[in-house]
This record gives sequence, structure tokens and C-alpha cells, in this order.
Amino acid sequence: MMTRSRQPLFPPSFRAKLMAAALMGSAVALGASVPALAQNQAEVSQAEIKDGIRFVENKAETALEILRNPELTVDAKAEKFRIFVNSTADVHRVTRFVLGRYARGFSEEEYQEFTNLFKEYAFGVYESRLSDYEGENLKVIDAIPRRPGDMVVTTVATGGQLSEDTPVRWRIMKDKTGQWRLVDVEVFGVWLAIAQRQEFTTILNNNGGNPEALLNRLRKSVNKADAGSKKRQS
Repeated sequence: MMTRSRQPLFPPSFRAKLMAAALMGSAVALGASVPALAQNQAEVSQAEIKDGIRFVENKAETALEILRNPELTVDAKAEKFRIFVNSTADVHRVTRFVLGRYARGFSEEEYQEFTNLFKEYAFGVYESRLSDYEGENLKVIDAIPRRPGDMVVTTVATGGQLSEDTPVRWRIMKDKTGQWRLVDVEVFGVWLAIAQRQEFTTILNNNGGNPEALLNRLRKSVNKADAGSKKRQS
């Protein structure tokens, strides 16, 4: 299957280091909270846990149905996936997270442009990562509440071309309306939002926190991916 995968902002060798750092960062972030998790599980009702599991089951199946539908063109598949991500992910929360402390240095206009560019960039990242499982089945095997309205649901991908079962973890949180929203996905041991934060904050740090440096990188990445998509369609 051909996807609208986004080009990385850094060369492969540097991205490998970022991915390793992201993996270590996620292990610390989650591992450091283990004692609290055990305590908070008692504060979360079984009904909420089951509701979170149903959310992940439904959204995971919806994503895979879109990606493995042979009747959809590349553009139609990408559009449906955009709608899926917009309705599933807490884009505002993730956008603030990936900018880290640099978010407050963006003007209103710069932040709005970043939000729009990041959406396009994230669509390609999530689509390309999840498309690795388009021929497999995902089933929930565990759910760990971090606190009320915040949990990590572990699924496992089986069958298809996989030689062994592969875990995919979903971090979900409730928004202001009380609805579950996706805030991160761990694929191949890397939490995607954490990896993106590593990339973006490194660019900003290396350029004195100048928002234009990151915006320019994202513009080039998104434009290159769009040009590649149009070329494949011609």
C-alpha cells in the first residue's frame, strides 16, 4: 500500500538517536509513576476502564479499516484518515506538548500556523506507522489507569505478516467534555508524541527558540510529502 508518509526533519542517523532518547524518556516517564499507578487504579471505576478499552477497540478497528480498504484511492484514504485523527486525537493538547517550554514563545499567528502544519505532519506519521498493521488484527490485552480520565491501553497486533505478536500502546485522556481522546501511541517501542517533541524542541533549541526555524522545517517537510503524493497520482 502507498501512504502519504512524511519525510523526517532529521537524517536517519540523528533520528535513531532521537528514537533511543524518546524510548528512554517514555520509560522514565511511565516507570517513575508506577507506584502512583498502583494507588490510582483503586480510584478509577471499572466502568471507566471498560469505557476506555471500548474507545481504543473501536478507534483501532476504524483506523485499520480505512488503511486496508482496497477500494479507496490514496487521496481518499488520506482524507478519511484526516477525519479519523481529528475526531480521535486531542490535537490541541498534543500540539502544546510537542512544543514543550517553547510554546509560550510563539505568537498567536505563529502558533496557529504551527498547529495547521503539525496536523498535516502528524497525519502522515500516524498513517505510516499504523499502516504497518493494516493486514493484522489488534486486540486489547491490558489497561492501566494512571489517574481518573487518563490511562494507557495495551493492544497486541497478531497475524498477517508478523512473525510474532507486537504490542501497540495507546495513551488516552478525557477532554473537557468528558470524552476520551487519543494523546499518544507507542509503536515499535517509541511513543510518537515524545519522539516528535524531541525533534521539535531540538530544532528550536539549536535556533535560539526562534519559531520560524521550526515552521520552515515543517513547511518543507509537508510540501515535499504533498509533492510526492501528487507525483505518485500522476
